[in-house]
Amino acid sequence: MEEKISTAKIIIDENNEITDLVREIHKSKAERVVLTFTEQTDILISPINLKVLHEAAEREGKLLIAQIIQNPTGIRNSKLAGIKTIDTPSNPTEYDWEEAFEMIQAKKKEKLEKKKLLEELPTKEDEKEIFEEKVEDSIEKVKPPKVETTSQYIDKRGVKRATPFISIDDDIPQTLESNPVQAGILPAVGAIPLKKRFRINIFKNLKSSIRPKVGETVRVGNKKKILKILLFTLVPLVLLSALGFFLYNRYATFVKVRVFVESKPVEVENLLVGDTTIEEIDFESLKIPIKMEEKTKSLSNSITATGKAYRGEKAKGTIVIFYNGDCDGDTPDISLPVGQAVTSSGLSFKLINSVSFTCSEAFSSGVQVEADTFGDEYNIVSGKSFSIDGHSLDTLFAKSTSNFTGGTKEEYTVLSQTDVNNGVEALSTTAIEEVKSELREIAGDWEIIEDTIRSEVDKTTIVTDKKVGVQADIVNLDLTIKGSATYYKTTGLDEKLTQLLENKAQEENLFESNKDLELVLGDDIQKSITVEESKKSVVKIKIVAKATIKPKVDKDQLQNKLKGMEWDEGKTYLNTLNYAQRKPEAVFNPLNYPAFLQRFPDRRGGVLVSIVELEAEE
Repeated sequence: MEEKISTAKIIIDENNEITDLVREIHKSKAERVVLTFTEQTDILISPINLKVLHEAAEREGKLLIAQIIQNPTGIRNSKLAGIKTIDTPSNPTEYDWEEAFEMIQAKKKEKLEKKKLLEELPTKEDEKEIFEEKVEDSIEKVKPPKVETTSQYIDKRGVKRATPFISIDDDIPQTLESNPVQAGILPAVGAIPLKKRFRINIFKNLKSSIRPKVGETVRVGNKKKILKILLFTLVPLVLLSALGFFLYNRYATFVKVRVFVESKPVEVENLLVGDTTIEEIDFESLKIPIKMEEKTKSLSNSITATGKAYRGEKAKGTIVIFYNGDCDGDTPDISLPVGQAVTSSGLSFKLINSVSFTCSEAFSSGVQVEADTFGDEYNIVSGKSFSIDGHSLDTLFAKSTSNFTGGTKEEYTVLSQTDVNNGVEALSTTAIEEVKSELREIAGDWEIIEDTIRSEVDKTTIVTDKKVGVQADIVNLDLTIKGSATYYKTTGLDEKLTQLLENKAQEENLFESNKDLELVLGDDIQKSITVEESKKSVVKIKIVAKATIKPKVDKDQLQNKLKGMEWDEGKTYLNTLNYAQRKPEAVFNPLNYPAFLQRFPDRRGGVLVSIVELEAEE
């Protein structure tokens, strides 16, 4: 069974330092490490930084892959450091890990071959003197021979020449009696090996030429050799140094720019009048589309009758009416009509027949009376006294002459008006809320105005299958609920409010800029919509919108603008960006770089811009 190889991923941002990453690689227990670069970071600027990370991973015995996304400079530097590099956001494949392993193995093999080659090279002692120096020493020690009368000289090969010439870099020609080689002054050509004759220890010759031995004559040829050595050593060094400085100044320097962006609050308020003839909100005319909607709901239910009613017979009996007042010739006859009310012990009766008699007769004959309502309590006994309504007991009264009979009473249940009212209330309470809910659901692109919701029972639709007062136990009740509401249209409201808020910020010049800044609102726009007036013919709606707004900063555009600018010119330009009270900051890297060489690099990645958002003002 194959062992599972663990892999660790280290996410790197612009704040990470090399020491942090080396520590993370050391702490990781995984055998494979992926360094993921998702942001611009100083580490990717130089391959030396990446080389340090690679060597740290090798010391820990871990495979390393760099995942660098959208940064060609970083990818190039990673490859120069010998790290396997991928530029896709997906995790490395097994093939990638195999290729990373092969790269390490190839590097180790190359080191071994170089080491073996160095061990096989023979060591030789440096020659202390060059061929020309030996000749010069020999010439200096031998006494010059006699000069011939004819102009002849011997060249280095020992050949006599008739016509003399001047050699710039060789020794001054001299006329000799014989060949220097034959005279023993110069060694034979084959006596010194070719390699030894032309091997030159530059620094030893330079030292001996500058500081000659005591008694040694400094010759013109030596001075010229010094100049040649200087030309072939110092000039290339100067050129290489200048080239290195040029490359460093161009590719290793960079500028970090921080631009501060401040959000500020902005608010608009408008009072709009509802209009049923328009379809879009018109803030210029201060009008908003409105409409009316109605909803009805029919309901049925059964109610229980609880009303009480009575039926039976009314008690009847006979009374005699007595006159007790003064009687003279002017006293009128006593006359009582049918229905005259009489009362006994709180029970009311009325005369069935009219009665009439004179005061001299003192009393009437028997008169029939009947109780006002049902009940056996009206069956009074004989001899009960009665008062005559409208007359004083001192002048007129009555008495029963026999027991009253026939009074009965029976109770039964009928439908009362209270029963109907209670049934309507119980049935409509839930139905009214249902109608309101349906009115809210049909809104669609419209917003309902809660204050305008009306829902009530249509009283003309209340119907029962039995009339009030009729004997009943269970009664069927039918009714209809009517609802209505007013709506306003919100389509395009957010876009129009966004435009209003941006215009308001521009008018108030919140960022105190003489440029036309492109402003963007925050993600959260707080809206407050209230109905100020709602009548049948007039609807007024107040809209208040609040948000935060900030300038839009294009990092790429700003980087391109700064590229190639002189240092003072770039800082002056940054100070003109009124994105916040805090001015932008620019830091040249490396620090302590000569001021006269500082400028904004014109290469890609030379200007790193970061946007810092400040909290909105209260």
